[in-house]
Amino acid sequence: MEKEAQLGGFAAKMYRQTPSSYPYTTLQEPVVFKMIQEVKNHPKIKVMTAATLEKLDGEPGLLDAEITVGGELETLRVGTVVLAAGWKPYDATKLVKLGYGLSKDVITNIEMEEMAKSGQDRAALRRQSPESVAFIQCAGSRDPEHLPTAPTSAVRPP
Repeated sequence: MEKEAQLGGFAAKMYRQTPSSYPYTTLQEPVVFKMIQEVKNHPKIKVMTAATLEKLDGEPGLLDAEITVGGELETLRVGTVVLAAGWKPYDATKLVKLGYGLSKDVITNIEMEEMAKSGQDRAALRRQSPESVAFIQCAGSRDPEHLPTAPTSAVRPP
């Protein structure tokens, strides 16, 4: 069951991935595409996209899942549930202090993947290659200015 229309989430938007075999010099096709095909072709897996889990009841190995698909409620008996929480990219418009939105040369990893996938080369558009490149990982994800605050009723005194 997948809430989106397609399987794969953000991993399916990636252009290439880090090599996983010797000599580790050639980027490879993202493994997620092979995994999607294996899941779709498996005789014991039913793929439901654009679906929402409404209720899960029962015990391990014997669960009843109520799922809404295309406006219809369907109940399935399942033995296992795999939860994949997924992720959403951080809102880069909150990163002005790092230059996002101020310079066309400051981009997100998602924007970089989209450029690579489409064949767009920002350096060629500028007619020069950058002297250096920096990658900032987890920018803002731990910044107290951008983290949600807990309701005061949930905060206990020390």
